[in-house]
Amino acid sequence: VEDAKRLLVLYGNKASQVLKDLLCDLHKLKAMESVKFTRRNEECRPFEVRVQAGSCVFSLRFNFIPLHVGGEQRLEFYANKVGCGLFAMGSHTKKRPHNLVLGRFFDGHLYDALELGVEGYKSIQAFGNAGTGAGLGNKVRVHACV
Repeated sequence: VEDAKRLLVLYGNKASQVLKDLLCDLHKLKAMESVKFTRRNEECRPFEVRVQAGSCVFSLRFNFIPLHVGGEQRLEFYANKVGCGLFAMGSHTKKRPHNLVLGRFFDGHLYDALELGVEGYKSIQAFGNAGTGAGLGNKVRVHACV
């Protein structure tokens, strides 16, 4: 039997209150197997590649995880530092509001990641007494609309 993987919960450059509540609830559900960073992390960009050409640095945005070194270095550093195999990062921009990135690590490197938009979120407290029973071992429901 394999041990449960630890979850690294962190904020991106900016995080809306919706994302802060969502990440806080995820942290509560994985209470013993979770580490939460409360400060914003501007350098954590798992989908960004930095290509050096001479003395200039160019940033390109991809929809897949690149194979060479890029914006995920800081994220890998944090995960290795606290010993986490999973991460959940929330960020908010005008182009991508309420953006949640879920991913996993393998052998200390970012293995894969999934970018989701959050709409119609209800926190655990919104369910009244039914939400007080949330605890260790409960499963999270993710409803995806296409």
